[in-house]
Amino acid sequence: MAAEPLPSFDLVVATVGRVAEPERLLASLEAQTHRGFRVLLVDQNLDDRLAPLLDRPRSFEVVSLRSPPGLSRARNAALSSLRAELVAFPDDDCSYHPELLEQVLPSVPSSTGSSDVPPTSTAIRKGSGHRLPPY
Repeated sequence: MAAEPLPSFDLVVATVGRVAEPERLLASLEAQTHRGFRVLLVDQNLDDRLAPLLDRPRSFEVVSLRSPPGLSRARNAALSSLRAELVAFPDDDCSYHPELLEQVLPSVPSSTGSSDVPPTSTAIRKGSGHRLPPY
């Protein structure tokens, strides 16, 4: 029996007043071991400060959206563009460990409703003993 394909992620990132921080997040996503994701970057700036960041080639899709300021407004602006099985809302000033999306997958119930890890568990980086933030 063939393995069930891994689910995809839409990562909705709201940002206002920052450039270096979202760039660091996008750079960290380049190293993800799970490649089934895209970023919906919701720009809440009144200017085009993110244009250079958005013009850079990436190994994953970045969808550029706009909304007025406010976290709920940004997330609502992304709703009509969602298409992945899973949605996450990383902060614009965070970065992802290269295996984060892959490590989250076991905690997500499969289409059969089973899960290997309780949803509130903490992942441990393989071989290092270092705990990753709860997800």
